[in-house]
Amino acid sequence: MLSARFRQRLCGITRFILFKRATAACVRDRQWHPRQPLEQGKPGELRMFLRVADTRELLDSILSFASGVRVLRPESLREKVLGEAAKIIERN
Repeated sequence: MLSARFRQRLCGITRFILFKRATAACVRDRQWHPRQPLEQGKPGELRMFLRVADTRELLDSILSFASGVRVLRPESLREKVLGEAAKIIERN
């Protein structure tokens, strides 16, 4: 039997991401994994629930939506996004 910690590393942690009105249509039209549900939020907003590993690719994808995205959970991913945004501000 696999330990909970090992299963978590394999499957990742559920990430909750909110796309604002400006990016929601683009996200809805994009080809995502069939099992990654999208849920309508407030008018015009879209929520995505991802169960993936915490990778640089995920971070880059989130950052590609700039101010049109917000990481709701987990806090560790949110902090990484904020850290990268701070580096961008610092360098420009």
